[in-house]
Amino acid sequence: MEQKIVSERLYVKIDETGKLVEASYLPMVDSRIEPVPTPLIPAATTKSASFQINEEGIIVEASPPNLNGHKLVLHAKSDSALGRTDAVTPKRVWVPDGKGGWICV
Repeated sequence: MEQKIVSERLYVKIDETGKLVEASYLPMVDSRIEPVPTPLIPAATTKSASFQINEEGIIVEASPPNLNGHKLVLHAKSDSALGRTDAVTPKRVWVPDGKGGWICV
């Protein structure tokens, strides 16, 4: 039977837009969960969560469980070297690297 690759557990704080404002793996800060989970009220609050991600970048074993099935996506920043604010690279998905870590594809 083929073994599925799953990441180590990630601990995060998520704002009402689905953006990671804190993460146990720092490069994931400013990444987003898509589609955005149910909005939080009031807008200034954050929600703690933890989860693992499978080889497709899909969230599994989540707490809270409503995050299961969502993707964790790194939104690229504008390329200031080009001097343009509209030069944004396509979003990329975080996936396990097969060694317990993470890579962005």
